[in-house]
Amino acid sequence: MTQAQQDLPYRDFAQAEGVTARQYDPATGLLVPSGGATGYYTQDNLPQ
Repeated sequence: MTQAQQDLPYRDFAQAEGVTARQYDPATGLLVPSGGATGYYTQDNLPQ
């Protein structure tokens, strides 16, 4: 994919309404206050 997109400019996409970005620990899948990977969730689908 990197090769296919190498000549394209970077584009930032608007976040969909009702979706929130939260940090999570990739090893456990649990939410963390900082330092984790970014996941995108709806309010009714947030990990505990």
